[in-house]
Amino acid sequence: MDISRKIGVAVKAARNSAGLSQDELAEEVGKSMKTISNIERGAVAPSIETLYQIARALKVPMADLFQDVDKRRSNKRFLAETEARELLRSLDDKSLDLAIEQIEAIARRQ
Repeated sequence: MDISRKIGVAVKAARNSAGLSQDELAEEVGKSMKTISNIERGAVAPSIETLYQIARALKVPMADLFQDVDKRRSNKRFLAETEARELLRSLDDKSLDLAIEQIEAIARRQ
């Protein structure tokens, strides 16, 4: 998976976590829905300015959109870890504690 695609996956995960549609995000950042779709699919490499606007609209640190970009692992694992990170962010503290306990229990079984 190339860098543009990994950034796109991170944008999509953050957008879903924020509960926004592509159209709503596009409106927030002054881009077309097609542009947002192209970014999420990795079809285009967004400018730093566009990534900054997206991060602000999604209320995430810009660095989150680059997290794990240079780590080597399978596409399936990258997508799963990105989705898991966004799901964990959406939990309240009590639910997060429970999720961590469950993940730790699964990890101990390996």
